[in-house]
Amino acid sequence: MDGYAMRGADLPDDRIQSFEIVGTAMAGASFEGDCQTGQCVRIMTGAIMPEGTDTVVMQEQSERIDDTTVRIGSGHKLGQNVRQAGEDIALGTTVFNPGRKITAADLGILASFGFAEVAVKRKIRVAFFSTGDELRSVGET
Repeated sequence: MDGYAMRGADLPDDRIQSFEIVGTAMAGASFEGDCQTGQCVRIMTGAIMPEGTDTVVMQEQSERIDDTTVRIGSGHKLGQNVRQAGEDIALGTTVFNPGRKITAADLGILASFGFAEVAVKRKIRVAFFSTGDELRSVGET
């Protein structure tokens, strides 16, 4: 979720409040620092939550004043727009049963788990043919 990571305890109850932007957390990289009271970190979708933050306010629900200040109104909840590692699938859960035909959507799921390759088995193909005059059709003697 693109927006501003902050301490949920700092969320305004019934007013608009200004926060100091102390840095940016990009996807694939973390913000090196700690977010204190009254501060926030600009965060991009897929980024690791910065130290001291537990809530993300969407950029569409904020007003950027300048490079160092953003204003945020009321109506937000502690922990909103944050996804915890493993919350989509619990540890030990079977994701795919043996024998499943892997689809394009399945490849995305496998990639999200960090699998670049998986062992698969080709579906067996069986062919039956017969020749010779000693063979008879079903029901013939």
